[in-house]
Amino acid sequence: MTREYLVTLLGVGIAALVAAGCGGGTTAGPMPDAGPPSETSICDHNAVCDGDETCASCREDCGSCAVQDIPGQRAKFVDRACPQNGDGLTDACAAGAGTAGRFNDLQAALDSLVAGDTLYVYAGDYWRDVRGGDSEGVFTLGAHETVDAPIVVTAREASDPPTLHSCDPSNLTFCPLPALAVYGNHVVVDHLNIRGRAQLWGAADSTMQYLTCTHGWGACGDGNWACLRIEACTRCRARYNWVHSVAGRGQGEACLPPETTTNEDRGAGLKEFTSDGTLWEFNTVQDVPRGAYDLHRHSVRSIVRFNRFEIEPTAIGIRLERTAFFEAYGNVIVNPGAPGPGAGCIHLIGRDERLAPGAQSRMDAHHNTCVGVQDGITFSPDLSGRIENNLGSGLVAGGESPKNLALAPGGASFSDYNAFDANADYRTQVYNGSEYATLAEWQAATGYDTYSRAAAGGACTLDPATLAATDGTCTTMSSTGGAVGAFGLT
Repeated sequence: MTREYLVTLLGVGIAALVAAGCGGGTTAGPMPDAGPPSETSICDHNAVCDGDETCASCREDCGSCAVQDIPGQRAKFVDRACPQNGDGLTDACAAGAGTAGRFNDLQAALDSLVAGDTLYVYAGDYWRDVRGGDSEGVFTLGAHETVDAPIVVTAREASDPPTLHSCDPSNLTFCPLPALAVYGNHVVVDHLNIRGRAQLWGAADSTMQYLTCTHGWGACGDGNWACLRIEACTRCRARYNWVHSVAGRGQGEACLPPETTTNEDRGAGLKEFTSDGTLWEFNTVQDVPRGAYDLHRHSVRSIVRFNRFEIEPTAIGIRLERTAFFEAYGNVIVNPGAPGPGAGCIHLIGRDERLAPGAQSRMDAHHNTCVGVQDGITFSPDLSGRIENNLGSGLVAGGESPKNLALAPGGASFSDYNAFDANADYRTQVYNGSEYATLAEWQAATGYDTYSRAAAGGACTLDPATLAATDGTCTTMSSTGGAVGAFGLT
């Protein structure tokens, strides 16, 4: 899986759509002292990796994301095909147990890791029958303090990655735990196939990158299916991952006899709980029933940027609930298939109840592209934030008429420099609010979107291969003089 594949992958219906005229969480604690996010240059070229810069967005200042470029790491090896479980320090099968040579037991290899170790995992299917709770895993990487050097788990050959399983490969109805659970700080999990779920739980400064994840994993009665999950983490990252074909469309799919549940399964691609400063960037998510990214509750200062989310007709691209100080930008969210009820681009649907009454919650969404969905950007009335430089095109009717924007007037909110679809309306509340059929009516009633534009099907002509705006006005109409939509940021 290459970066080029991740950032250009298209659904089969995109070209036709454009041609047709579309221009289990932890207990909440006290709310941390947080300030609103600020829009800064992604890469300031000052030779210092700071602010919003990462190796993904600013290689010049931050260096490469490639794990082989991390200096001073000690190599270890694991290969399930080797007959003996060696010490991991030599890249050949061991002649006897514990002697020089590759591990053949992945969990033993993970347990051996200390600061500065890179574990190279040979191709193959890795699985073991274990029992535990939602926070545990089939394979686990425990708590390590590795401030000076990371722990890395990666494929021996990036072009032929190993597959870690949540489910027994010989009995796919038996899915007891996430395939990989990381609790350690300063851990990088890189270039693995996940058949189930991978998660960072209670970690700090840890990363999941270049993972291919399918199926997802959920607990019976919970319904919170997901492929990649970050919970109770500080400054954790997920980047360049490809998530697709996630389960959780029915009821009780995660239950094993005699367990039963009446709760609906709600499969998501990416899920976050109770974390601080999480960054999700350059991920591709496809074919999920519930949502591409679901911030379920109680995270602060999360950033979701430069992702491509291809959603089903009933799914939501970015969904937030009970959170604060969130920013989404540079994302392409598209329904590549037939129109259907309920597809949503960005839903900001609730402030964190831990905030003091009247305190700022701050949710910013700027430079995003929404194509072929029913709802563009919806904002709960009790939130504050900025909706700016976004692009909506080809909005479709579903269970109700399509809407460009739901945003209550007043307070600290602001909306402008957006490109809208004149076939969709504007509302002061998501449901049961005042509805305005035209941009002019919306401007007069709210004072918002003075410099925004609307046209039937979308105010912008889009490149069918990328969904970038191509007409002259849309390439210069943003608040900074550049393009609206995801491609207004580079």
